[in-house]
Amino acid sequence: MSSRSAITLVVACALTVMLPDQGAAQEVSVLAADLFVPDAKAPAPSGPRITLAEAVQLTIRHQPRIVQAAQAARIAAGLHRAERGVFDLAVRTGVGFEYTQQPVLPFLLDAEEQKRRVLDVIADSFTDLNVAMRDAIAGLHPDPPPCPFDIDLDTGAILFALPPGVNRQPGLLTFDLVEQVEQALQGGRELPLSPTGDLEDMLSGFRDLCSQQLNGSLEQRLLDRLFRRINLAGDLGLEGALISGSQALNETFPLLEEISEAVATRARLGLERLGPLPEDQFRRSFSLSAGFTKPFRSGLTVSGSLLVQSEEENYRDKIMDPTHGGMGLPPRFPSHASLALDIPLGNGFGSTAVAGPERSAASTSVARTEQMRHTVAEEVYRTVLAYLNLVAAHESVRLLEESAARHADYVKLTAQLVTAEELPKIDLARAQARAASLSSSLREARTALAEARISLVEAAGLDVDTLDDTPLASEAFAEPPSGAPVLDDLLRLASSRRRDTRALERVREASDALARAARANLRRTFTFNLSGGFSNLYESPFPRFLPDEEDPIYSDFEPLPERDSPARYYSPRGVYRSMLGRWEPFVVAQLTVSFPFGNNRAKGRLAQAEATLRSAEIELADTERVIRQNVVEVRNTMQTTREAVEHYREVVENVLETRDGSRQLFEAGEITLIDALVTEDEATTDQLTLVRQLQLYFSTLARLKYEAGEIVSFANEGTDAEAVQFSATDFVSLP
Repeated sequence: MSSRSAITLVVACALTVMLPDQGAAQEVSVLAADLFVPDAKAPAPSGPRITLAEAVQLTIRHQPRIVQAAQAARIAAGLHRAERGVFDLAVRTGVGFEYTQQPVLPFLLDAEEQKRRVLDVIADSFTDLNVAMRDAIAGLHPDPPPCPFDIDLDTGAILFALPPGVNRQPGLLTFDLVEQVEQALQGGRELPLSPTGDLEDMLSGFRDLCSQQLNGSLEQRLLDRLFRRINLAGDLGLEGALISGSQALNETFPLLEEISEAVATRARLGLERLGPLPEDQFRRSFSLSAGFTKPFRSGLTVSGSLLVQSEEENYRDKIMDPTHGGMGLPPRFPSHASLALDIPLGNGFGSTAVAGPERSAASTSVARTEQMRHTVAEEVYRTVLAYLNLVAAHESVRLLEESAARHADYVKLTAQLVTAEELPKIDLARAQARAASLSSSLREARTALAEARISLVEAAGLDVDTLDDTPLASEAFAEPPSGAPVLDDLLRLASSRRRDTRALERVREASDALARAARANLRRTFTFNLSGGFSNLYESPFPRFLPDEEDPIYSDFEPLPERDSPARYYSPRGVYRSMLGRWEPFVVAQLTVSFPFGNNRAKGRLAQAEATLRSAEIELADTERVIRQNVVEVRNTMQTTREAVEHYREVVENVLETRDGSRQLFEAGEITLIDALVTEDEATTDQLTLVRQLQLYFSTLARLKYEAGEIVSFANEGTDAEAVQFSATDFVSLP
């Protein structure tokens, strides 16, 4: 062993004892979660020197390509979550209010006009009748007054004149004069609420007192005279009966007068209450709704709903009471609760087409995550190469600076010998020329060092303002490991641990899911819909303007039936009664068949998905082929560079011993200046070549680890504690 090797070994042992273990400082572990929340601004170097572990850690945290890849993974995860959300349970509630207004419909306007004409005819006719009754009671006309000529009290028909300018037959209105008691006994329903309801009762009673069986008062007088002649001729003693009959007729006059007056008054009051004809009608409603929808990945969809409504319709500027001009429709409170099933019967029950986008999004999310991990490996690999380049450039500058110092010594020594006339002046010129040439090489090495410093800063994603802010390497090349890895092991590692191939496999799975979904959408679909539930309808009593008119003055039914209090459309009381009412079931079944004709949209999606799938398969196969070739090539290159490193180490060790002795020989005059300078240049050149070979070896080692997927590792993969790990001990060590 040479004296230099012994000294180096002693110093290394001393450093091992004095310095703490540096293994932990060369290990890097960064949580993957930190990649998704990068700093807003790239940091500056923390000091003038930097280790490989620090450079790698800064790269993982701040390199823009890694940050972008992490955000792309977040985007893909968000898209997957959005696609998964398609199958979430959705619960909805709603409150609604609706108000619509329009002109009164023609048939309703005709009905309102007819209603007012009827009341007008009744009022006029019975007013005339009332005057005639009063005249008869006063004795001005002893005969019974005629019944109103516009009203047929037997049939309920009312004949009224039309307004001037209307070219059609006079109007005819017929309403039922059957008494409510008789109608109830016959099983009929209650008469609808109308402004002529009380008049119908009066006319029904008036019909029993005023009959038109004799056609006019003239026939009545002739028949009376005939009965008197028969009595005189036959001496039948009918005077009492004739007098009693005439007296009975006279006794009914006051009752007829009261009835006619009441009918006329009621008709006038009803006409006044109706008011002018309406111009607009409106509808307003209030609704409360709740429901849910739950789609399943099989294509089945289950939904349920509950709807509670309230609505009322009326004329504008009219109250709800129909006797005061209202439309006559009571406030309504419909409600229903239902459950529906949508069942796809074709396309594999819809699971392929329905769940296809979610499966594709899931595979795409995994692909983006694997691509992010591969980007981490790429950028760490670039940082390792930049750091090794910086170590080599820094070592080259150091060697050239030491050589330049020795050349300066040779120039100084040669100048002394020339002055002493022991050497010719030409040797001094030669020494100065060699020193100048070495200075030029040193400047080039320093330029390369500056470029290496900038390259490391760029690779690590740091922010610097000047060259002085760029750090230098604080470590040297490590000792190359003995032996070479087995090629089969490297190929096996590359096929299982390369993240880019994993990403391409997931891309292929995503494309395959979309292609199968698009292929399923080409077929015709059969969808069976089954819905059922319960519904009810509650109608509130009319809100009467005068509550005492809700029940008749006289009724044959005792006690009066109990009625619900009126409820407007906005009243919770109506909704409550609706919910407590009788719910009736309903069921609806429907089968829908869809026949796609042309179906260019689905065909276009299928063509796109198949092309993407084929492209992913080709790219995956090509990437795997290139990886295998690179592993074989890089392994052979590493083996060659290792042999070169061992060779130049021996050369350098020998040339250093020769260089150390050449100076002494030159000073003793045993060798010429040319021999000393050549020995110095050869030693420097061999040292620089050894540095380049070491750089090439460790760069090849980094390339091999990258190709095999081992340059970084991921602990607790797929969990919140996932971490990126890197070890620098294979590449550098303390100088």
